[in-house]
Amino acid sequence: MESDKDWMYKSYHELFSPLVMQFDRSANCYARYLKNKSYLNAKTLKQANSEILRLLMDKSSLIPEKLNSDALLLIDHLDVWFAQFEQLEKELNPHASSEFVFYRTAEGTEFPKQSELHFRAMKQQLKQAFSAENNSN
Repeated sequence: MESDKDWMYKSYHELFSPLVMQFDRSANCYARYLKNKSYLNAKTLKQANSEILRLLMDKSSLIPEKLNSDALLLIDHLDVWFAQFEQLEKELNPHASSEFVFYRTAEGTEFPKQSELHFRAMKQQLKQAFSAENNSN
């Protein structure tokens, strides 16, 4: 059985730290997309979002119970987002500079920012726990 310390280390390094990096990457891609709604910018956003989804799914055993509903909100948002992306991609058959504009298609599918903030807070809590432990040794 895994100790709390082992879980903390593993979850920080395998889930929370890379997930926050991908949240930051996605935010940067989204900001670039908002300035120029091209297929190229949408595609880079898709790549970042794919990594977020992969981490949430592949490392789901590291997600604490208190963040399960946040994980599900993020996954649901990304599922709808990917479906819309794929539909638009199929309809337009775009090239890099083609306009590629998303429209919100369903209520409740906006990005769950609070859920992202909860994951960021957990990363920070784990980081502080490591610092406290290192200072006590």
